[in-house]
Amino acid sequence: MRRGVLRLVALLTFIVGIAVVWSWHWQPETKTCFIVQLPPMPITPTSEQIARLPYNDGYLTVRLEPDSSLNLNSLKVGSLTEPEQLTAKLHEIFEQRREFRVFDELLAQREDLTDAQRTVKKVIVAAPNSAKYGDVVRVVDAVKSSGTNDIWLQIDGKNYWWIFDEHLNSL
Repeated sequence: MRRGVLRLVALLTFIVGIAVVWSWHWQPETKTCFIVQLPPMPITPTSEQIARLPYNDGYLTVRLEPDSSLNLNSLKVGSLTEPEQLTAKLHEIFEQRREFRVFDELLAQREDLTDAQRTVKKVIVAAPNSAKYGDVVRVVDAVKSSGTNDIWLQIDGKNYWWIFDEHLNSL
């Protein structure tokens, strides 16, 4: 008799288990739907737009072209005979960076410096290998008079880097 009860209990447990699994499996699926409006794909800015971004903390590149024209991040800004346009544009960008508080990463926390001293003013002067030494010095002088001492030099697209600091005023 006891064996019969155990078989009945086992059979009932099996049937209840099958019923539970079957009810889970055959339940209608509830679908959840989210309506999302994504912003449009960002437009890649042109080099002219990048040159005008005051809050861009990257290096500005001043390129001396073979025809003696000067480009600032691919934006034409004067020539060797009129470097004042370059100086004015760089000064304008540095001033806008100061207003937007775009500070050099290493100097940002230094409270002993003014905002103008902490502002990012990094400039690369790029020149072709055929450029005359005096022409490159004229460009470096124009950049330096805009208010920066963080000037790097790149010759003919090759990575020859020098930093012109305050103690290198002999140029």
